[in-house]
Amino acid sequence: MFMTKRRSSLLSWESIVMDDIQPPRLGSADRFLECQEAIEARVRNILEDAYVAGWEHGEVLAAIIHVADEVALMLGEKDALQDLLIRLRDNQPGDD
Repeated sequence: MFMTKRRSSLLSWESIVMDDIQPPRLGSADRFLECQEAIEARVRNILEDAYVAGWEHGEVLAAIIHVADEVALMLGEKDALQDLLIRLRDNQPGDD
């Protein structure tokens, strides 16, 4: 864990604590939800920092989605990602 300073949307400086991203629990029934919870604070920090820098929330969210898609392609995970998103959309349990 480390401390950093960032500019809040109120244009004042505040200290925030950046916790490590927690690993999944053994035997977790919902790894996807757990992963969301593990990364949510960092994604919110990116969104807030970009907003303070002058970007609109929609622009930042679209950029995050695009970057994630490009990273999936770079890692060779595009097909696996598509399959996971379809399963999640259809709310079907995976083969994990």
